[in-house]
Amino acid sequence: MYSATNRNRSPDHHKPSYIQHTINKVTKQKKKQSDKINTKHNKVEETEETQKHTCTTTKEGNTNENAKYIIPAKRNANAANQAQTRSNMETSEIIYDEMQGTIEQFLQTWNVETLLTRNASGLCINVQAQPDERVIQQIMSKFDELDDVTEEAIDQIAREHKFLYGKWIIHASKANVSREWSLIAHSFFKTGCKISMRNEIDEYAIYVYIDDYLNSERVFECRHALWHLGFRTPIGLKPEIYTMLGIYSHNSLGIRPSRYKS
Repeated sequence: MYSATNRNRSPDHHKPSYIQHTINKVTKQKKKQSDKINTKHNKVEETEETQKHTCTTTKEGNTNENAKYIIPAKRNANAANQAQTRSNMETSEIIYDEMQGTIEQFLQTWNVETLLTRNASGLCINVQAQPDERVIQQIMSKFDELDDVTEEAIDQIAREHKFLYGKWIIHASKANVSREWSLIAHSFFKTGCKISMRNEIDEYAIYVYIDDYLNSERVFECRHALWHLGFRTPIGLKPEIYTMLGIYSHNSLGIRPSRYKS
């Protein structure tokens, strides 16, 4: 009744194809950094070949850092290693389709225990936060054109492309995940929720989605509902566009991956 759709995983378990952009960006940043250092030390003008490289460097795949910035090599290497790890984690998710049955039928068929036996990475229920490829490329292009990468600049891109989804992220231990996922799934199946496995650290991530992370009233209305369900440990809300752009913890842009903490 329900089918598994192959998807790459990342720590946020969202389209790690975006993360490949980080590796491409890192490679270009290292090249530009090396060119500038050599120019300074040799006290010569930038060569024609360097100018050609600068002018023809492709923007395809750029996400995590802006091509106009020089980033320390150590940070670059760290970003590349993280990105490669995410890109190598390929599994599948089970996606709920209301045309194929009720939410109760879905949850009875697919639960945390069945994920372990079916080699599936997670369960998605009414998650709409996935734009088409055309919108993705437009967002990437706008991001690459930024001279100053700030929260406000990224918010503006999100507004322009009406990509304002956000997600409260709950980390669940193996001992508590079945109970917590059941609470979330029954309470937020209409607005969107998801659970993903993180086998490497024996932990699960549960996501509760909102349609506008810039609307603080909606953001905290959702958090208030989670509080009353018993989720009272501080959690963070991450804009989905941050996931798309590869903005994770310790990113070299200095942008916090969670917009809200509560």
